[in-house]
Amino acid sequence: MTPCRIDPPRRALTLALALAAAAGHAAAAPAGPAAAPAPDAVTALLQRAEARYRASGAFRVSFRQTFESAAFGSADEAHGTIHVAPPRRALWDYAEPKGQKGVLDGNTWWFVVPEDREVQVREVQPGEDSPLSDLLAGRSDLLRLFAVAAVPEGAAPPPAAGRGWVELRPRAPRDDIDWLRLEIDRASGDVRRVEVADPLGGRMRFELGAPVREAPPPDAAFRVDVPPGWTLTR
Repeated sequence: MTPCRIDPPRRALTLALALAAAAGHAAAAPAGPAAAPAPDAVTALLQRAEARYRASGAFRVSFRQTFESAAFGSADEAHGTIHVAPPRRALWDYAEPKGQKGVLDGNTWWFVVPEDREVQVREVQPGEDSPLSDLLAGRSDLLRLFAVAAVPEGAAPPPAAGRGWVELRPRAPRDDIDWLRLEIDRASGDVRRVEVADPLGGRMRFELGAPVREAPPPDAAFRVDVPPGWTLTR
């Protein structure tokens, strides 16, 4: 799920699920300026979030995403619920666009795109990283992959009361992420907002609700059938 030449709705889905599912790939372009060293409090806030999700069992969290395209000059919005069943299951269930979803079962991602009558499948390869899904599933090591810094003043909306921003910049060039920002609740460690910029100038934003514990979804929730007349792309 690498960013590519697609219309805005398709590109929005691609980048949203890329943030959750696609591996980091080395890019040909040189890395940008190194981030300033992170204050200890910023690094500690990121570690607080990682520790919070490592201690979680199965849960669900609502999400609302917005994608802005530098190329198309338009914004797409979508919303739904993420169900996380650590360590290797997740379900991105979209209420809008209706029927759209991403399913991680073990090392296989399934992407259901009703608009295109298509089901996409990709296997997670050894050593690949998936920043958002790894974080929510409690298996991330973001300090290994990213340099951490405080968000420059005015570069992001003011954090809500009791929250703080953390900015992450890849330690090695990537073709999917230029920078990643997390708004984290200082008390709980919950990630409540995510902003990501891709090297093509696209900007994806997520607003996440508070996690709600739940029983893991049944096995049937992670099975994807390809309807007659649809395309299966691997």
